[in-house]
Amino acid sequence: ILYTSGSTGRPKGAVLSHGALDAALESWAGPVMALTTADCVLATLPLSHSFGINGALLAPLRAGARVAVVEPFAPPAVLAAIARHRVTVLPAVATMFRRLLESPALAESDLGSLRHGLSGAAPCPWELAEAWQRRRPPGGGPGPRRGASERVGRASPDRLLAEHGEVPDEVLHVHFGVDLSPVDGQGGRERGIALAPDVEGGHVP
Repeated sequence: ILYTSGSTGRPKGAVLSHGALDAALESWAGPVMALTTADCVLATLPLSHSFGINGALLAPLRAGARVAVVEPFAPPAVLAAIARHRVTVLPAVATMFRRLLESPALAESDLGSLRHGLSGAAPCPWELAEAWQRRRPPGGGPGPRRGASERVGRASPDRLLAEHGEVPDEVLHVHFGVDLSPVDGQGGRERGIALAPDVEGGHVP
């Protein structure tokens, strides 16, 4: 039983089957983070939360990756752990990325091992993702992107304008086994852009 929706209302217990958890971990380890045995994932998210337990701990272990645990979250400790353990993947919430960018310790930190930053569980403003992209090392991953319930994105506004001539309200990263059909509040269909694991871009019908 996973308690959820605490950020928007009274937490409710959701019953998850072993099959559902297995599919979620396969998604986290595969299309979401593309983990291999060479990766090291930093776990500084609360392990009582689904993002922390699934994305930062269970999925990496399933993939045979290493996990570096930093608890509680503190920017200097996280930055030091990234350098010490050669962390390659950093799952975090937007507030954590902002605090890392604002930390005085950032200027002297070695982030050269990072290939991917993943933001979820709360909206991640474009300007924050772009600020992280400017600070990350070359080849250090796409910067924070949003979790599935928070308008997922792995595309910058500049890229969307160049490739599609517009910046849509919704940009989605579609996982395997998911059928996507955006609709408006009145049941009508909307036009959006979906970024599937095997397709870099395309319009949702």
